[in-house]
Amino acid sequence: MVKKLVLSAAALVLMLTTAWTCAEATGRTVTLPVNAAERKDYQPLMEDEDITDILVEEGNEALISIDGVLFTADGKELLLYPTGRTEETYTVPEGTERIDDECAFNYGCRLKTLILPASLKSFCELNLFRTVITDYRVAPDNPVYCDVDGVLYSKDRKTLIAYPPGREEESFTVPEDTEAIGPGAFTENEHIRRVITPDSLQTIGDYAFSGSALECIRLPDWMKAIGEAAFSECYDLSGFRLPEGLTEIPDSMLSLTDLQGTLRIPEGVTFIGEDALYFLTQVTDIYWPDSLSILAGEEWMADWDMEYFLMVYGWNDWGIMDYTAVMHAHEGTKAAEWVRNYPHVISPQGTDTMDAEGYAAAVTAAMQAAGYPDAVLCDNPEVKWMAVKPLVAYNLHHAAAVFRLGEKTLLCGFDDLDGMWELRWVNEIFLDDGNLPVMLAYYGEEELRIILPDADDPDNAVDYRFDPETLALQSADYVEGYLWYEDISVWYCVPKDGSLFYSSPEISWYETGRVRYIGEAEPFRATPVNAEQLSLQTMGRVPEPQE
Repeated sequence: MVKKLVLSAAALVLMLTTAWTCAEATGRTVTLPVNAAERKDYQPLMEDEDITDILVEEGNEALISIDGVLFTADGKELLLYPTGRTEETYTVPEGTERIDDECAFNYGCRLKTLILPASLKSFCELNLFRTVITDYRVAPDNPVYCDVDGVLYSKDRKTLIAYPPGREEESFTVPEDTEAIGPGAFTENEHIRRVITPDSLQTIGDYAFSGSALECIRLPDWMKAIGEAAFSECYDLSGFRLPEGLTEIPDSMLSLTDLQGTLRIPEGVTFIGEDALYFLTQVTDIYWPDSLSILAGEEWMADWDMEYFLMVYGWNDWGIMDYTAVMHAHEGTKAAEWVRNYPHVISPQGTDTMDAEGYAAAVTAAMQAAGYPDAVLCDNPEVKWMAVKPLVAYNLHHAAAVFRLGEKTLLCGFDDLDGMWELRWVNEIFLDDGNLPVMLAYYGEEELRIILPDADDPDNAVDYRFDPETLALQSADYVEGYLWYEDISVWYCVPKDGSLFYSSPEISWYETGRVRYIGEAEPFRATPVNAEQLSLQTMGRVPEPQE
């Protein structure tokens, strides 16, 4: 992972005290003692913006100072450049072969131009991302690296090694004939928003854009590989399509991005790594390929009898956010086995299904044909974390949707069992308080799930489960903190003998990692209802039972 060296004030004081007790501080110069040898002995100096020179006590066999900059004793590795220096250009001495990846240049460093010597053989994997460097310059006779307009490349110019982190341009076009973007090349770049790549590009390295401000990138279809966490924590990345040439999606590759709408995993992908698709809260549909055969942690998850998709789709699986994306898979595939506990569409081999946009268009057309030309399909603008917008739940030939008609909120059911999408039922009772759901989902043909926020306390919600054919209420939970996957049930409701019985069930972690009910607790309330109400009604926001 990206190695962020964040030290608390207390930890810094402690390290300064213990790491170089013999060090002599003389104004803006620090002298390391004769026994200083390891990173822990000089790392506390990293973020001290008062230090302009680091010296080393005579007799130290591990470290030396070259013009106030710290190196290994043989002069081959630059270890620490004093953060307090005000110069904007620094020439790394000839003879230097490596630059320390963790702390050579740190936050507060004022350098704008870094000149690299002919002797340099290994550059920082994370691209000095803590700095404001705007230009890299390389000695012309360096056999490993070169610079093009201040950007660092391999000598043959086929690999982009490092893009200057301090440049304020928002767009960058990778030159023609570039075949690779190296590890960490744009890590945590705060300025770059759009990258245009050439058709020659084949690979992107680990953490290449991790934590950057990237919003959009175009990748050629025949790319061969994208590295671990290459786009992780690109919170603004919404314009993206996976290249058709990929065979693996490594760990954390797209985690915590803002991808919108439909995500198609290319046919040919056989492996998906841990947390590869974690927290994609704006993705409405994921199409899994027939070729997929291995998910990260499959053996480990099987030992616990848990769901494999937890590993690739996020550890927050017991909350509602991840359930708002519909999983698409074909019959007889591995993916079809894995998606059944999610809203899913399992279709015959060779058949593609509609995504959220297609279902929204179909149910809107069906409403208009049924005599509701002014009905408007709803979304829920109050919900920050919700993928499926507008409010449509679907599974191949069935759909449920929420429409607004004047002051009324309608919950509607549709199907296309006869080859044409038609309105089958309209219910005005369930949503008579105008409270819009935060989620609708079909789980195959097994269950329709609707989550309504508590009108009096939006942090909590009622989680309803219905039979998808009869629309009979099967159960309901009042859940605290539903949006943050707490899944703490205050009460549980089941219909029985013409009444709704409310109880506080015992709960336990069980099998899938979600809360499940064990035993039947004593009801604390029973509400008589008639058969029509039993199918769909709001349950009156029953308060928490008294202790």
